[in-house]
Amino acid sequence: MCDAVLHIQFANGLDVRAITFLAAVAGATGATRKPLGPILADPDTRAFFVALMHEVAAVAAASGVSLPADFEQDQLKFADNAPFSFKASLLHDLEHGSRLELDRLSGKLTELGKKLNVPTPANECAYTVLKLHR
Repeated sequence: MCDAVLHIQFANGLDVRAITFLAAVAGATGATRKPLGPILADPDTRAFFVALMHEVAAVAAASGVSLPADFEQDQLKFADNAPFSFKASLLHDLEHGSRLELDRLSGKLTELGKKLNVPTPANECAYTVLKLHR
């Protein structure tokens, strides 16, 4: 997915659910080098995951996407029901020394957040700790 597509999807309300889950899972599993289950089982890393999702939803909302009030809770329930060993493709790529799609996820979300005056500290953190592996 190219950067322009990500912004268009937010602007038109398309695939926000997929982008929210993907960006949060990629950022959290990549930054911790752990699958989703252990991340969600620990209070601190769960909070990091929730912050990643919240920031994506905030950027989407600032882009004009109307989200249901329970959007983030639904996304968290979806994550809680994912397999304990679930890993984002970004973590698989990191483990195998392949190129990361970091700039298209956390990097782009951080950039959009700055343009829209939406703070994205969790995505900035994920981007910073992973950027040397691009």
